[in-house]
Amino acid sequence: WMVFILNNPLILFVYAYNSFEWHYDDFYPKADRIYRLTMDMNEGESSMHDARLHSAYVDYITDKVPQVETITAFTTYGKAIVTIDDQNRFYSNTVFGVDSNFMQVFNCPLVLGKPEEQFRQPLQLMVSQSSAIRYFGSVDVIGKQVKIQNQRDESAEVFTINGVFRDFPENTHFKADWLCSLNKNVSRNLWLYTYIVLSKDADKMAIEANIDSLFVQPDFAPIFNLQPITDIHLQSHKTRELEAGGNQNALYLLLFGAIVILSMALANFFNLNYVQLIKNQTDLIVKRLHGATNRNLLHDELIEKLVIILMAAVISTLIFFGAREAMQ
Repeated sequence: WMVFILNNPLILFVYAYNSFEWHYDDFYPKADRIYRLTMDMNEGESSMHDARLHSAYVDYITDKVPQVETITAFTTYGKAIVTIDDQNRFYSNTVFGVDSNFMQVFNCPLVLGKPEEQFRQPLQLMVSQSSAIRYFGSVDVIGKQVKIQNQRDESAEVFTINGVFRDFPENTHFKADWLCSLNKNVSRNLWLYTYIVLSKDADKMAIEANIDSLFVQPDFAPIFNLQPITDIHLQSHKTRELEAGGNQNALYLLLFGAIVILSMALANFFNLNYVQLIKNQTDLIVKRLHGATNRNLLHDELIEKLVIILMAAVISTLIFFGAREAMQ
């Protein structure tokens, strides 16, 4: 039974890791209808497979594709400089400029503030719960000001905190701690990460074809792609991704290896029990002489094995959760 104790945590770890990877970004309320809009271009000498879309396309698509329920676009501030109270100054890679439709698409739950009031005015800021506690000591930060300098800018802007959102789960390709109102004048010349919510009866392929037809020219025919948000982590490997994606083939291989290990453990378990059964022939004969039936012997054997399996499962589960807690 020690075989199960040693192997069950491994199986649990593999299951937990695979479940974590396969459930990326599925926690959004509209996850089944959220798509990232990207564009592929091939101009002969060069090709582009960017995860972003130029802002000019965003405005045009909004007006021309009625099946798009909501569209939002945002940009990363790169290695931004965040300054709090002119004393605490640090770099952050989790600062983004978002437009006024952001909350309608992602619906991130708020600790403080109202969703409908976010990013409606210039220089508004939302901060994650963990960052508020880390840098301010509490989540009571509404009205406080923070200086943030975009990596591409020469000077900082002063933002006023208007909301505190719960931290994004780890299994999301979009990890943010600071969300700033996107400057509309600046965003018109930016490449933006663009996400749309399709209407419930929308046909994804038909919409892609419709968008493609909007921009066909004699020497320029871009191909637009609608990527389900839940597929981005494992199936999208474009340039300028927000983070490095996973590898679904590696997950399949890992799962196959876990099944093989479990099969070997079961085979060893039954072989060892068969050997033990042969060794216990004398005890079985004695029990028969004292009146035990085959049913009695089978019942005793099953009870013994059930107790062993339950003990192995409990101990291995404790090992699994103990190790996971230690890693966190």
